[in-house]
Amino acid sequence: MTILFSSLNNFLKLLIYIFPTTFVLGNLAINLFLLFIIILGVIIYNKNLFHFEDKQSNYLLYSFFALVIFSTLIQFFLEPTSKDWIKSFLFLKYIFLIIILRTMIVKKEINLNYVIKFCLILSSLIAMDILLQFAIGKNLLNFEPIKLGGGFVYYTGIFKDELIAGGFLLMFSIPGIFALPIIFKSLKKTHLSLLFFITSIFFLAAMTLAGNRMPVILFLLFLTFLAFFLKKNNLKLFILFFTSSFLILILALVLNFSKLEKITGEKTQFEKFSVIQLFKRYKNFYTGIPNPIVILREIKKEYPSLEKYKNTGKQFHTIKEFNSTKNYQYYPFTTGHLPIYITSIDLFIDKPFIGRGIKSYRNFCKEKIHKPNRVCESHPHNYYLEILNDTGLIGLVLILSLIYLQLKGNYTSYRFGEKRNDNLSNWVYLSVLLSIIIQFFPLKSTGSFFSTFNASYTFYFLGISFGLNEMRLKKLLN
Repeated sequence: MTILFSSLNNFLKLLIYIFPTTFVLGNLAINLFLLFIIILGVIIYNKNLFHFEDKQSNYLLYSFFALVIFSTLIQFFLEPTSKDWIKSFLFLKYIFLIIILRTMIVKKEINLNYVIKFCLILSSLIAMDILLQFAIGKNLLNFEPIKLGGGFVYYTGIFKDELIAGGFLLMFSIPGIFALPIIFKSLKKTHLSLLFFITSIFFLAAMTLAGNRMPVILFLLFLTFLAFFLKKNNLKLFILFFTSSFLILILALVLNFSKLEKITGEKTQFEKFSVIQLFKRYKNFYTGIPNPIVILREIKKEYPSLEKYKNTGKQFHTIKEFNSTKNYQYYPFTTGHLPIYITSIDLFIDKPFIGRGIKSYRNFCKEKIHKPNRVCESHPHNYYLEILNDTGLIGLVLILSLIYLQLKGNYTSYRFGEKRNDNLSNWVYLSVLLSIIIQFFPLKSTGSFFSTFNASYTFYFLGISFGLNEMRLKKLLN
């Protein structure tokens, strides 16, 4: 029996270490891994999963998940045709992921150095595959880049037709990059700074080629946050100088795009990509940033003459009032975020306290599309707006309070440094801290918070954070 449990435990550790690989393989692989992790975790640890010191975080966690189910069930009773109530119960799997990770970390069953090392290896392989695809036109699997509207090319690498390579690199390069000082701990500080600089450029180049603009911005933001958190002044100043210089260069090129376009003429493939397509795309991104004043102004407007079209499925641009510029102001669609944000805030105002349940935006956005500057999508493309739509203000307060406690605890442990005496590198704490901060950055336009891809990543690192904080609390009590 002891041999069996030891084998199961080793298999569970392996699943935890290689879990990031499933994000390349797809949702089926993610869910299968989660299922095995939960089954093995319950068999091995059973009652130990519920022995914890961090009462506040656990109450907030359970309350948030209970609210997800409660708000979804209420909406189901109002509209029995909805099947999202099943998804609200399946979402409970992430509670088990968190408590299993927490238990394994407290019992020192897993080595977190391996986790961030694997993140570095995986993100580096994906980045190299993208760079190879750019260099020779095909990646290792013979996939070609994708050409979409405007002639812009997305170098998606192993993800083929999915435009998620940049987001993937952002998510796993952030914890992964902290493996460098652990792997090369014998390097001098100057050499380590140079290695960090080269690796950052490497990931930035791959993210830029992937075509996803927000990951590039967020990676630069990550470097800025890192500079402020670091204790070593020489490395802090180096990162701040590098990040600010890169940002100034990008901004200058984007703002002067029209001049660049006139003087470039016929260039090589690389020059065309970098000067013409890239900066045009970032200029569109810059002009498409939703203006909060415009959003508030539009939300306050009432359209009583359009109420007769509510729930008819007719969009504003298809009805006769569309051409009445005297009464209606229609804003350019650009990146599409402005109408999505307006629609989601409009829906939130209808049910401000507990929302309408999991994945509610896609089910109820049709109630708003008869108004100008509204649109239907699968989700609001912002975590905060989606949580407000699905669980209301109560849900947002619960999850943000939980995040705050985790970040506060991680930062406290990080500041203790060597005094912790837990054999964990400070870089591990910093990797978890900054991974969560970037994941929940308020201005981040992203996929759905409740999707398998994003939720699995979020609660994977929150589970690690829970474990680190639980170790700290247990030592304080002892």
